[in-house]
Amino acid sequence: MRELAKSLFRFSWAMSLFGIEQMGNVMFPSRSGNREDRVKGALDDVAGATEGAFCERTKSVFESGDKLQGEMVDAVFDAFKSENTSPSNVMNRMADLVEDSAEAIRKVAGKKEEEKEEESAG
Repeated sequence: MRELAKSLFRFSWAMSLFGIEQMGNVMFPSRSGNREDRVKGALDDVAGATEGAFCERTKSVFESGDKLQGEMVDAVFDAFKSENTSPSNVMNRMADLVEDSAEAIRKVAGKKEEEKEEESAG
């Protein structure tokens, strides 16, 4: 139990420092390479390593949420383009996001139902 507690605190400390370091990398000029690419690479590496430790159910939930978050970021950036500011374009994009959100929730709920059925069958 002691080692588990140490690991938990080590992880929390590492994530705090990682976040601070990446904020610094975004805010201050880099001496080597494109800072946006470096920060994106570091964040993607950590997310990928974390995803690799997930069980299949959690990985599925992660992928759904990751897709949804990506679409939300795209919607926000697209909203600032002049050709996308018409009310109908904004409403269509929001409707798509709501539909994607509902699909992600159904996917998570479906996984939980499958587990319940497997438990009752086994």
